[in-house]
Amino acid sequence: MRIIADACSIILLAKASVLEALLDWRDISVPREVYGEVIEGKEKKHYDALLTERLVKDKKMHITDIKNKRSLKRFEESYGLGKGEAEVLAGYLEGKFQGLLTDNKQGRKTAKIYNIHPLGSPDVIMGLFKAKRLNKEKAMNALHTLRKYGWFENSLIEYALVEVNNG
Repeated sequence: MRIIADACSIILLAKASVLEALLDWRDISVPREVYGEVIEGKEKKHYDALLTERLVKDKKMHITDIKNKRSLKRFEESYGLGKGEAEVLAGYLEGKFQGLLTDNKQGRKTAKIYNIHPLGSPDVIMGLFKAKRLNKEKAMNALHTLRKYGWFENSLIEYALVEVNNG
C-alpha cells in the first residue's frame, strides 16, 4: 500500500520510534514541501528530522512532487491549509496513493469533504501491532508518546491503548 503523509504524522511517528517499522511495512512518500518542514529541525538536531533525512537518503521513504497545482492552490485558499497539508491532499487526489496519513485537524476535515478516510498516527500504531510488527510494550509506549507530543483527544488515545492492551 502506498501512503502519502504529512509532516506532523512523520514527526510524531519518529518521536514514537515506530516510523522505521511503518516503512518496513508500507511504502511512504512525502511531498517535497512536507520533507522541508520535517527537516527544518535538523539545525536543532531534532531526532525526527535527522531520522527522516537518513530514511530518504537510504531510499526507505520517498519524496514526491505534486503536479496538480490547481488543487494545491484550492486547498490552501479555500480550506486554509498549510502548504504541506495541501500538498498531501492534492497528491492523494492524483491517484498514486491508496492511503493518506495526517494528524492535522483541518487536513482531516478537508479530506472527509472529499470522501477520503485519512489515517492518523494512532491508527498506524494499532495497525502495526495487529500486523505483529510491534509487540504490546512497544505499541503501548508509542501511544503514550503520542499522548505526550500530539494533539489528540484523550479518548482516542485511551481507545487505542485498550485495543492494544486487549490485543
